Amino acid sequence: MTRMGFWDCAPRPSRAAFVVGFVGAAVLGFGTAQPAVAETAAAQLAIEASLSTAGTLAVTAEFTFDGAAPDPFVQSFATTADLGGGQKIAYGFDTTAEATVDGQAVVGTVQAADGRAVVTIPTGGASSVAFSYTVSGVTRANADASVRFSWSVLQGLGFDVAEVTGKLDLPPGVMDYVCESGPAAALATCQAYAGGIHGNNAMTFSDGPRAAGDLVTVGAMFEAGAMPETATYVHAWSLGRAFTLGWDRIGLTVAVVAAGYLALFAVNRRLRRREGGLGTPVAELAPDEDGYTAFALLDRVRPGLVGTLIDRSVDPNDVLATLIDLAVRGHLRITELPRPSLYAVPDWIVTRRESDDPVEDYERRLLDAVAPPGVETRVSQITAAVSPAIGEVQDALYQRVVQAGWFSRRPGARSQAATVAWAGLGAAVLATAALIAWTTWAVVGAGLLAVALIGVIVCQDIPVLTSEGASVLTGLDEFAGQLHNAPTTLRPDIALAQGSAILPYAIVLGGWDRWLGALVAANAEEVADATELDWYHGPEGWELRDLPACLGAFITVVTGRLFGRS
Repeated sequence: MTRMGFWDCAPRPSRAAFVVGFVGAAVLGFGTAQPAVAETAAAQLAIEASLSTAGTLAVTAEFTFDGAAPDPFVQSFATTADLGGGQKIAYGFDTTAEATVDGQAVVGTVQAADGRAVVTIPTGGASSVAFSYTVSGVTRANADASVRFSWSVLQGLGFDVAEVTGKLDLPPGVMDYVCESGPAAALATCQAYAGGIHGNNAMTFSDGPRAAGDLVTVGAMFEAGAMPETATYVHAWSLGRAFTLGWDRIGLTVAVVAAGYLALFAVNRRLRRREGGLGTPVAELAPDEDGYTAFALLDRVRPGLVGTLIDRSVDPNDVLATLIDLAVRGHLRITELPRPSLYAVPDWIVTRRESDDPVEDYERRLLDAVAPPGVETRVSQITAAVSPAIGEVQDALYQRVVQAGWFSRRPGARSQAATVAWAGLGAAVLATAALIAWTTWAVVGAGLLAVALIGVIVCQDIPVLTSEGASVLTGLDEFAGQLHNAPTTLRPDIALAQGSAILPYAIVLGGWDRWLGALVAANAEEVADATELDWYHGPEGWELRDLPACLGAFITVVTGRLFGRS
C-alpha cells in the first residue's frame, strides 16, 4: 500500500473518521504550545520512530544546525490532548534525558509544565543535538473497532526547521497512513509521505520548511484487533457531565425514588396506625325533653387541654380559654372598670375567689400568676414579669396531656423518626455531593435527595398521639361539629350558666360568636345587667348586649399583656 502525500479520492468512512479525529487531536492536543520567537534555525530534523505492538512509540530526534545550536536546546511535548466535551487523553511521556551533542553524551532534564513535558539539553555551542524518548497512550479505538494512532513528531520548538524527514516503523495490520503539517489551526498534507511499499509497513515522510510552533503529525489506521487501544482518558469535571442522562441512570433513579417512597409509606403507616377508631365522648350539645339545647360535660377535659390536644401545642388561645373557664367555674371574677372618657382604653380588675371546684396544676399556676390571693389585679398593670409564669403554665399543660396518656412524649419534641429522617437527609446530601464531584451519576443523587426531603417532611409530622389521645380527639371533633351546628336555644332558667360554660370551649373549637349571641339572648330583665353574670361584672349602665365587644377587648388586651414582648 502506497500513499505519496495525498489520500485516495474514493470515499472511505473509516478514513474520514480517522482524519477528523487525527486533525482534532493534532489541533487541540498539540496546538496549545506558545513557543518563543525563533532566534536561530535548524537545517534538518531527522526522525526515527517505531510503534510497538503494545502501542508504545519510541522516537529518536536528531537536529542539525548550520551554525551553533541554541544553548540550551529546548523542546516541549504535549502530555494531554483535548477531545472536547470535558474529555482529554493523557499521554505517558518518558525520556532518560540522555542526549548527544556533536556525538558526545550529555545529560539533560525533563520537567512538567502546563500540561507539557519540557526537554532541556545543554549544547555548549554544538551544531547537532540528538535525544530519544518514548510515549504511550497514542492509540485510540474508533466506533467500528478499528484503531487509530497519531503523534506530533515536530512540536513545541522555538526556532524554525528547514527540513523534516523521518521514518516510522509500524506493526502489521495498517490500513492507512497520514502525515499533516503546518500551524496547529491550519494543518495540511505533508510534502511527501509513503507507506506500505512492497509489503513493508514502514512509513517515510518529509516536509519543510517549518516555522517555530508548527507541527508535523504522523499517524496510521489499524484494522480491528491489530492494535490495542492504549489511550488514557481524563474527564474534566462539569456540572452537566455530573448529571449525564441515560436509560441506565434514569432507571436507577426511578428505582431509588420508588423504593424510598414505599419505605416511607410503610414507616408512616406503621407510626400512624394508632390514630382513628371510635371517639371518646368529651361533651355534647343535645336537645332535652322540651327541645332546648342542653350542654353536658361528659369527661373533665378542660378547654386548655382541648386546645393542646387539637393542635399539639399550647398557644395563647389555650391559656385564655383556661382563664375564662376558671372565671366561669368560680375561681375568678372579671370586673370591667368605667372608662374615664369615650375613647379611653378599657381596663378590668381580676379578682381571686374561693371555690370548691378542683383545679389542675397548670390552672393553679395561672391563677397565682394572674390573680394572687388577696390581690386585685388590674389588667393594665399586668407586666412582662408574668411571662416566665406563663411559660410554666405551658410546660404544665404539656406535662398534663402526657400524664393523661394522650401523648407518648411532650408534643413538639422531635421524634426519633424525625431524627433518623434528618440524618438520612445529611447522608443523601453527602452521597449526592460525592456523585457530583466524582461520577456522572449525580441524577441518582438527586433522586436520593428527593426521597430524603420527603422523609423529613413526613417524619416531622409523625404524631406522638396515643390511641387513647386519638380516641379523645375523635370525640372532640364530634363536639366541635355540634358547637358549629347545634341550635343555640338554651333553657331560660339555666341559659346564663350553660352559655357561660360553653364559651371557653368555643374559644378553642370554634363557634364563639354563636354562643356569645346565645348568652346575650338569655338576658333576664329582672336582674341588673352589670351583675347578671356571676363571673363578669360591668360598670354602671353596662348591658349584657355589650358582652361580645367587651369580652373580645378583654381577650385581646390580656393576650397582649401575657404574651407580648417586654
